[in-house]
Amino acid sequence: GKTIVNVTHTYAFDHDFLIRVCSACDAHFRLLIDKVGDKLVKTLEVAKIRGANLTTGNVLTFDVEPGIGMKIMPISKAKA
Repeated sequence: GKTIVNVTHTYAFDHDFLIRVCSACDAHFRLLIDKVGDKLVKTLEVAKIRGANLTTGNVLTFDVEPGIGMKIMPISKAKA
């Protein structure tokens, strides 16, 4: 099989086109930078994985440490 990775900024296309692109994908992740207190943190949200059951708690906060890699941060956020 083949794997195709598509990285798209949400502001690059109109909303209708983004919906069509996301519906054609097997997995859809959102990468965000949020401010928690006085610190900027990176957040990965799993928006969709085809064939997976819908679950809660699909947001992961992390930081990238040079020479080490991805470090998971135990920060929980309430969804509105």
